[in-house]
Amino acid sequence: MSEETPLEMPKGMMARARWAAENTPESRNRAVDFYRAVAIMFVILGHWLLVAPVVRDDRLEFTILLAEQPWTQYAT
Repeated sequence: MSEETPLEMPKGMMARARWAAENTPESRNRAVDFYRAVAIMFVILGHWLLVAPVVRDDRLEFTILLAEQPWTQYAT
């Protein structure tokens, strides 16, 4: 960090992203950061898809897909 870099992170999402990009060392591999973010998004998506809403007897139930469909266990 240089002398003129503010120690405090600015407010606002775009301002924070710009501040983080400007203060990231050149030696940091941003591709790895991108792959890590994509992997985290896949984990979140997988958890969302793990619970399946099913209508049974005119009632909405949330069941665990892994218990209902054994073939989905291979995805884990």
